[in-house]
Amino acid sequence: MGFLRNINLQIFASFLLLIFTGSVTLFFFGWEKESEGMWIKSLFTGASAVCVTGLTIADISRELNFTGQIILLVLIQLGGLGLLTLSNFFILAYKKNLTFHGFATTNESFGKLARVHPFQLLKLIILFTLICEVTGALLLFSRFIVNHPLNEALWLAIFHSVSAFCNAGFSLFSNNLENYKNDTLLDFTIMILIIMGGLGFVVVIDIIETIKVRMKGLRRRVSLQTRSVIITSFLLVLTGTVVTLLFEWNNSLESEPIYYKFLNSLFLSVTARTAGFNTFPVQNLHVVTAFFTIILMIIGASSGSTGGGVKTNTITILFATIHSFIRNSRTTHIFNYHLPIPVITKMITILALYFLAMITGVALIATFEQSGELGKTGNFFLTIFFETVSALSTVGLSMGITSKLTQPSQMTLVTLMIIGRVGLLIIIGGLQIKKEPYFMKYPNGEIMAG
Repeated sequence: MGFLRNINLQIFASFLLLIFTGSVTLFFFGWEKESEGMWIKSLFTGASAVCVTGLTIADISRELNFTGQIILLVLIQLGGLGLLTLSNFFILAYKKNLTFHGFATTNESFGKLARVHPFQLLKLIILFTLICEVTGALLLFSRFIVNHPLNEALWLAIFHSVSAFCNAGFSLFSNNLENYKNDTLLDFTIMILIIMGGLGFVVVIDIIETIKVRMKGLRRRVSLQTRSVIITSFLLVLTGTVVTLLFEWNNSLESEPIYYKFLNSLFLSVTARTAGFNTFPVQNLHVVTAFFTIILMIIGASSGSTGGGVKTNTITILFATIHSFIRNSRTTHIFNYHLPIPVITKMITILALYFLAMITGVALIATFEQSGELGKTGNFFLTIFFETVSALSTVGLSMGITSKLTQPSQMTLVTLMIIGRVGLLIIIGGLQIKKEPYFMKYPNGEIMAG
């Protein structure tokens, strides 16, 4: 059957299978004690872990037993590193080659380097992941050992290192990382792990390969993708930090010294784009900070990374296209590179599908909750808007309403998390499989826009 060979359906089926398997395993072995609604807790937690989101309707630090925490960590690692990475690695290890669709999908998921074979790329990705997570765990262990027994400190370090690198945002503390809001070592370790996981594997490998070449005295420039990702990411982090400082200075961070105002503002700016950790209560954010955080969540991480959102490159292409239109230019270009029409078309498609899913999600949750307790609150729309974007962009930040939502709303969030993690890739890949015959040409049509 031809459709079974469709790699996009295989990815989608693999993620659904992993969510189902993880949820069932959590249901039977993961909880400290039986309670009402265990099935929805298991499904929601399993989906959130595989989609590396971090939203939860249970206090995992208290309600999950140690076996459940291990299951959760495995789901985060598989979801963050990607089933495609693991499956392709083992296939390549034995067969040393990929099918045409395998090459295309590997490049689509993680990016491509002209001089690196996909087999070599996948090995580098796994090695890079291990180095980052082990280094992060050692640094976090040096902090946790101060306040926790040896075994507990080691487990906390491993769990939070993997969760941060995979941009999952799950924490084994009931209030996330609020107890460590002024801990420079821990906060910067978490932020660096988030950034390394959110930059994109190919970007990091491209930087490493460029450094190695230059150390040999040869000339080589980083790719267009790498330059775009680094510049856009830096501007987003800087802007997010400034906005948070301005509006939280006399709000959530009022009692903090200047240095810690900056540290916590920087942390929120980094984590808001995809990770979901928090060092101070998100529900207390100024309305402007909350709105700008939503914008950061929509943009998300970079292509080929562990994070979600529409991706930084998509926004870069959008602004390049707007700039070209304003200048009445016939072509769109970035850093003296021409952008082909299919790239611009893909950008428009991604944004359109994302906002369609977001609007649908907000409408559904608002409908489900308008007659309940949440519907009576003054910031009803902002909180569900924030929650919807957080789920769709697989971020995990919440204004404290996740566990208060009705089951239909929680299932809506599960669907959004799955769409945000694999749905857009599946839809776009499916649309690109069948092409029009080369000889077909339609007449020009006139239609007004704007």
